[in-house]
Amino acid sequence: MEEIGQKVWHIEITKSTEPKSYRQNGIFINEHEIIGISTMRICINNNYFKTFSFVKQGERKQSYNDYLNDTKVSIRTNDNLLGNGVFASLYTTKKPNKKTIDKMIAECCVKIDKDFGWLLSSAKEELYDMADSFKIN
Repeated sequence: MEEIGQKVWHIEITKSTEPKSYRQNGIFINEHEIIGISTMRICINNNYFKTFSFVKQGERKQSYNDYLNDTKVSIRTNDNLLGNGVFASLYTTKKPNKKTIDKMIAECCVKIDKDFGWLLSSAKEELYDMADSFKIN
């Protein structure tokens, strides 16, 4: 069970396909803490006071909600306003390690295979290379 003051790590993987992107490519980890818990939401102390929903028993996760310990993968193409590429984000209460990063990369690759097949196979290779060269402090 989550509690106020508990640490939450935000792991973000960014692989932009645009040469001049405002987003930097790489794997980034930021540490936050829980500052509030209600019956419906959990709030952390990042720049926007990010909130997370609880999954109630018998209900399914909703795509428009964010959940702790749940990886969100986004693949944008077709000159998206936010930039094209593969983006993954995870807020977790467990300290990040190599296994966590590898699991996120695997989820990205599953989504690439499911949605695009061989068209983005080079992006998968670049994601694996990024994970292999990343060192966790």
